[in-house]
Order: sequence, then C-alpha cells, then structure tokens
Amino acid sequence: MKAQSKAYKTLFALSLLSSALMLSACGSGGSSGSTSENTESSHSPSTMSTAASITGTVPGTLIEAFGDNGSYYAVESTHTEDGRHPFTLNLPAGVGYRLVMTTNKGTADEVVTPIGFRDNTGTLRTRLMMGVNNQVSLGHIPLPMSRAESANLDQDQDGVLDAPIVLDDYSEAINPLLHTDADSDGIEDYNDLDHGGYQYTGQTQDPADHDHDGIHNHYDKDYSVSAGVKDDDRDGLIDDVNDSNPSNIIGANRYFDDDKDRNGYHDDDLDKDGHHDDDKDRDGYHDDLDKDGRHDSEQDHDTDHEDKQDHDD
Repeated sequence: MKAQSKAYKTLFALSLLSSALMLSACGSGGSSGSTSENTESSHSPSTMSTAASITGTVPGTLIEAFGDNGSYYAVESTHTEDGRHPFTLNLPAGVGYRLVMTTNKGTADEVVTPIGFRDNTGTLRTRLMMGVNNQVSLGHIPLPMSRAESANLDQDQDGVLDAPIVLDDYSEAINPLLHTDADSDGIEDYNDLDHGGYQYTGQTQDPADHDHDGIHNHYDKDYSVSAGVKDDDRDGLIDDVNDSNPSNIIGANRYFDDDKDRNGYHDDDLDKDGHHDDDKDRDGYHDDLDKDGRHDSEQDHDTDHEDKQDHDD
C-alpha cells in the first residue's frame, strides 16, 4: 500500500516586502514609507507574468483577499498626510477572491467592511476574478473609521458592517468589473454574461458566504462550523480537504495534490466554484459515504481512482 500523499504542495508562495511587514501604527492605520505592496516570491508558481493587481487609496486600512480555494492575501495601505493611503494587492489571475477592508485594526474602533460591486444587470457581486495581467484600480474608497461613523451600517455594533459597501455608490470609487476580463474573451466582466466566473445564486450554496448576505464567513457571526468539521479560519472550507491555507497565514498558500495544472482549483472543479464537481451536496467532500475526503473507490488513499493505473490524468 502506498503511503498517503501529502495534503498539499507549495502554492502561490508569497513574500511581503519588509516595509509591509514592519508596519508602524498611526491614528488611522496603515504603514509608512513607500506604497505598500504585497509581492510574490520569484519561485511562486503564480509568477508576475500571470498575476493581477488591485490598487486604490483608503483612509488607513488592512486589505484582505479570501480565495475560493482558501488562499489568503493581505496588505496594509501606506500612511500619507492627506488621508488617502495607497495600496497595491497582487493576486493570482484566474482565482475568485472576496475583498474585505478593515480600518483601525486591533482597536476599539475597528470596523470591518466587505466590498461589493454591481454588474450590468444591477446584481450585487462580491466575488472578483481577474484575468492575466489585469491591473485594476478601485479609486478612492471612503471607508468608515469608527464604530460611531459606521453605526447606521452596523446595527448590532459588532464592528462588521451588516452588508458590503457598494463601490458603484461612491463617486470616487471604481467598479472593478469595468476593468477585468477573467476569461480573456475581450469583453469586460461588467458586461460579460458570466461576470467574471462562477456565480452563486440564492439556490446554490456559496462555500464562502453561507447565507448569501455578502459577508465572508470568516467575519460573519451567523456562520457556525458544523460539528465534527475542522475549519480553523471559519471560512466555510474544510481544513486539509479544500482549504489551501487553513490558518490564513501570509505566504502559506499551498497547492492541492490534485491540482496538476496549478490553476488554484481541484482538477475536477471545472466550473471553479470551490467544490469538486461530483460534490452534489456541496459539503466539501467527494460524494463518498464515509466522508474521508476520497472517492469510495480509493483503497490506497492516493487521491486517484483505482481504475487509473498510471495516475497521469
């Protein structure tokens, strides 16, 4: 019997610039010095030629991106005297991400703001997938800076806005779908029929947003981890099964064993929704009776069906 393969292989190795790691505290948050930017290792499979970037200005903020596959990226904005703190967040192309921005992180005035935007039908979207080398500016986002300022948007005063702020509603902010083309078909995702990849409807369970309220599970107090399920970062993805970074540690994103094309998704997740295509009940597992994360036909736990002798596809 073969030894069980490792759950993951190194994915999207990420190294922040030392200036981004050595963050200095200030009244409105953010680092000081040159523009904050998260950078990828030269050994990362997601090289800069296939990466995409998001830029913008905010009033002193932690910017986080939560991936369909559990990958995690974050960067702090750079402090400036005018209150418009710039940031650059580099992300792999072809993976869906949810953006969350936090002001006054770690203080009594911490405010967590999920980010949303509309497509050409007026439908609110929170999942953003970018194409190769897409460079997207979000413009200036006037985030709330205190619990008092966000009171009307946070009825229970838990520090997390009750709904995403919609970039379209702010004159200086920019809808990213106007400048992304996830499938490289020449149609910007704002007008493209798929609007940048798989879309979760009210009838389809979204692994990252269990109640379709636009709040990522990690920050949604209504989300609870099912009994017997290991989900340390509370993102809705099962650790060691379909979460490539179970602890949300910067630089610790990893490949799944069954991601041979290194696109960030399981090879049998052709629609890139974050679930195996044979996971009809969308519980994170292949539809197997014992829920060990492997097809019932597997005897040696090597992630290949037993009728695949060469295990090469």
